[in-house]
Amino acid sequence: MKKILSMIFASFLCLGLFAQEDWGDVLDWKKAYYSYVAGTDKQLNDNQYMYLIYQYFYDDYKQFHNDEFEWEDHKANDIKAINEEIASCKNYKDKKFYVVTRAEFGSYDFEKQGYPVNLPEGTYFSYQRSSVNSWNDATSDMALYMPDMTKYNFFPMEKSQAKTFQTARKDRWGEIDRNIILVIHYTIEDFGSEKYKKIEKQFAPIQPVVGNISSIEIFDENNQKIGDLIQK
Repeated sequence: MKKILSMIFASFLCLGLFAQEDWGDVLDWKKAYYSYVAGTDKQLNDNQYMYLIYQYFYDDYKQFHNDEFEWEDHKANDIKAINEEIASCKNYKDKKFYVVTRAEFGSYDFEKQGYPVNLPEGTYFSYQRSSVNSWNDATSDMALYMPDMTKYNFFPMEKSQAKTFQTARKDRWGEIDRNIILVIHYTIEDFGSEKYKKIEKQFAPIQPVVGNISSIEIFDENNQKIGDLIQK
């Protein structure tokens, strides 16, 4: 089941110039972890807090941690800020998210009027935590997994339009560029649902975020939308 999509970060760069506000947010490790903590009402222990402080309040840590009297107050303030940010993720189910990746379309299907697109089953997006020697085991790597992704398998296009589209993608040797960019729109599944709990067991020790796809848009290398990926 565990196959990581390549080119995720390169694809982010391709679409970063014109990503639309109504697309919502993009997960990284921190947002994924904080959503998980908020969604499960997880109580963080001291090592987990120290990992987060070291990652996101390093200047504070570096300046004050050697003086236990000063550090007591600064650590408390840092933990308060972390808890407030986690609390802001409580509404994760109401938020819209998107992720960007690449795919290839296959040979034109004249009967169905469009192109098949096969997304590998079991593929997930990996968000690896940074390594901190003192607290390496305090937190886990995160993953975004969308169980319905393989159901989106068809790029519809009328025959005459497809012929023009494909011709424009030929190089001088007749090779066709079949690469496309996918913008996957999704919401986050409830961390307490049975659906989530079943998937969580399959991912241990990685902690998953389960995404429910709402739509998948298709773009070309010039950041122009050229269609939608649908279930066929």
